[in-house]
Amino acid sequence: MENHILLSVENLTVRFPGFHHTMHAINGCSFEVRKGELLGLVGESGCGKSLTSAACMGILPANAEVSGRIRLGEIDMVSAGEAELASLRGQKIAMIFQNPMTALNPFFTVGRQLTDVIRRHQPLDKKSAYSKASALLNKVHLPDPDIALKKYPHQFSGGQLQRIMIAMALSCEPEVLIADEPTTALDVTIQAQIIVLLRELASTEGLSVIFITHDLSVVASLCDRVAVMYAGQVVEIATTEQLFAQPLHPYTQGLLQSVPEIGHGNAPLFAIKGSVPDLRQPLSGCAFVSRCQHCVSQCYEQAVNMSTIGQRQVRCFQAEGVLASFNREVANG
Repeated sequence: MENHILLSVENLTVRFPGFHHTMHAINGCSFEVRKGELLGLVGESGCGKSLTSAACMGILPANAEVSGRIRLGEIDMVSAGEAELASLRGQKIAMIFQNPMTALNPFFTVGRQLTDVIRRHQPLDKKSAYSKASALLNKVHLPDPDIALKKYPHQFSGGQLQRIMIAMALSCEPEVLIADEPTTALDVTIQAQIIVLLRELASTEGLSVIFITHDLSVVASLCDRVAVMYAGQVVEIATTEQLFAQPLHPYTQGLLQSVPEIGHGNAPLFAIKGSVPDLRQPLSGCAFVSRCQHCVSQCYEQAVNMSTIGQRQVRCFQAEGVLASFNREVANG
């Protein structure tokens, strides 16, 4: 994998003003994606994963107040105009969604929809665009691509539709692909096939993928690095191996403890106590403080910035102590 950074999100903040209060949806989110990398963006529902991806695509609602920087190459997606964003979507950055049936138009064939996307961004005639569409369906391993192009979305299974959406996202050869929980609606066998396909495309096409999910098992089998989100902030970034071996942030530890383990029978499942903070109020101190078993007075009083520990980053005052304790345990066997 190359170290060249394709997408950089720096201190992203998204607010939604209302009559009685302002929703502080994203609160200083930062991460980066390198060429050929699969980055997992994980966290519970409502933590801001999909909103962050929408900001990266430049498709936030009109009433959103955005600050910070989202750099795609040399372009800042936050300050770019709508015409520039429209030209970037598809060619530089693309997205696949959770439910492909709602993302495709039921009144047009798959071939019509694929060729329309291709011709929107590339100077090709109908025949050349059709040939490219067929080649794309073949690339994502959809059987009989020429026949598939003549069918309508309802004539495909969920897994086949997701392959079509991936082909559509790749049609203009983007550098970054955002996959917003693309396997959630699929059964386990089809999930595995989509995961293998994304890994293959990252390897053969040099494609960078942001994989948004709450399923840690998918992250473990697919991603190179993981960014964990909580209350609109990234609280930990590490390689997949590091994160699963020794999570440093208490929220990450809680997420991993919440995963059911085979062989534990009727043992009660672990649950993180408490609830997420009210995002109608500005955060003061650590966002996780009300649910954390290791907090100290500093956690209530001071804003917590991301700190770098080795090759990983974490938003926690206690992180260095946690890592030192883990290293002592490993050294002592």
